[in-house]
Amino acid sequence: MKNIIHKHHIIPKHAGGSNDPSNIEKLTVKKHAEAHKLLYEQHGCAEDRLAWLGLSGSMNKEFSQEKEEFIRLKCSLGAKKQWSDPEFRKKRSKEVSKQLKKEWSTPEGRKKRLEISRKIWADKEFVKRRKKEVSEQAKKQWADPKFKKQMTDKIREFSKNPEYIERQKEESTERWKNEEFRKSTIKIVTCPYCKTKGDKRGMARWHFENCKYKGVK
Repeated sequence: MKNIIHKHHIIPKHAGGSNDPSNIEKLTVKKHAEAHKLLYEQHGCAEDRLAWLGLSGSMNKEFSQEKEEFIRLKCSLGAKKQWSDPEFRKKRSKEVSKQLKKEWSTPEGRKKRLEISRKIWADKEFVKRRKKEVSEQAKKQWADPKFKKQMTDKIREFSKNPEYIERQKEESTERWKNEEFRKSTIKIVTCPYCKTKGDKRGMARWHFENCKYKGVK
C-alpha cells in the first residue's frame, strides 16, 4: 500500500476540477485519504467523505449503506437532469412507447405487463403515494385550457380505435377472472327504501334517492 501512488485532483472533479496537470498531484494512499478528509471537513461534500472513508479502509456496514444511498441519490439527480432536457425527454418517450407497443401487441407481452402491474399496485404505500402525485400533477395540467382541449380531442380519437376497444375488453375480462380483484371491487349494499341488494356502483344509480322520490317504502 505504501508504494502505491494515486493521482489526486486538487479541485475535485465533482466541484468542477479538470484533468489539467496543474490540478493534479501525486499522493500516497494515506495522504490521498487525508486530502479528501480535509476537503470534506472544509466543504462537507458527500463525494469527499466517501472517498476518504474508502481510501482509509473504513469499509464497514455503515459505510456501505451510506455509499448505496449516495449512489441512489446521485442517479436520481442525474435522471432528473436528463429528463429536464426536452430533446432527451422526447427521444426517450418515443423509445419507451415503441417498446410498450411491441410488448402489448402479443398475448405473452400483455400477460407479462399485467403481472408486473399487479405486483406494483399490490403495494398499498406505493398506491397511496402515487395517487397523490398523479392527482396533483393532473390538477396543474388540466388547469391549462390548451392542454385540456388537446387531451380531450386525443382521448375521443383514441377511444374510437377498434384495436384499443378490443384490448380494453380483453383486459377487463382478465381482471374480472381474478377473485381478489372482484372482492376488492364489488361492495354489496342494501337500498333502505326498497331493500334491494346489489353492487354499490349500480345501486347508487338506480336506487337510494331514486327509490326515495318514487315513494317506495
